[in-house]
Amino acid sequence: MKIIINGAGIAGQTLAYWLLQYGFDPTLVEQSTRLRTGGYMIDFWGSGFDVAEKMGLIPELMRKGYLLRELRLVNSLGKRCGGFSAEVFHELTNGRYVSLPRGDLAKAIDDKIGNGVKTIFSDSISSIEQNDTGINVNFDQSDSQQFDLAIGADGLHSRVRELTFGKQ
Repeated sequence: MKIIINGAGIAGQTLAYWLLQYGFDPTLVEQSTRLRTGGYMIDFWGSGFDVAEKMGLIPELMRKGYLLRELRLVNSLGKRCGGFSAEVFHELTNGRYVSLPRGDLAKAIDDKIGNGVKTIFSDSISSIEQNDTGINVNFDQSDSQQFDLAIGADGLHSRVRELTFGKQ
């Protein structure tokens, strides 16, 4: 089964990894010119940590990540005005907690996928047309392709969602 995933961020990449593991043929399409390496620092724990563990990513994430020792609140002059020990996070999660830049998580997932998933960069889905054999997907830049299923992993203002269900 050929599946197109619009959005090669954390969700899209993770979905592509698991689809590949179960014998599907996923293709990622990403409007950016390459894998996004920037982004905010994220606190990584809970079910995300569980999924990353099943993917074999935890050793890499722990190497790249930071173990917070203290949370400090500072005023506009940079002077400490509050805070607490971050040990509480480690206790509550049984040590299954790490902080890391979003881009490092995306890179680790991309490395895990390797060449097993085709990724189309600098493009996005422009239309989806259902037919007797699946769906025809048209792109902004690339030639149209036939797939069995389209999945939107392209964020809050998902183009796939809009194409499928209309404006928000």
